[in-house]
Amino acid sequence: MVRCFLPDPVITTRHLAADIRIEETAAGIGDLERPYLEPKDQTIEAFTRNDLNPLLSKTRGNVSVAAQISGMKRQSLQKIIKRYGIDVQRLRA
Repeated sequence: MVRCFLPDPVITTRHLAADIRIEETAAGIGDLERPYLEPKDQTIEAFTRNDLNPLLSKTRGNVSVAAQISGMKRQSLQKIIKRYGIDVQRLRA
């Protein structure tokens, strides 16, 4: 058992590391006034972009190879690329 001694009985975002708080703020997680789907969609988009951009850079914009590495169908990856407006042409140069 791990004991944690905090000055408050409730753990809040201020108890988290600064980088986690920044990610929560960027994703809108800390804002409870917003509709549930809005921060959820933003979090998924941020995760997708953070995952796809390096992958597509690594494959120099080769969608087929990126799809194979990520374990998804090429057509599915193309839909995601189109949805988020990722320019794979710039990576092919």
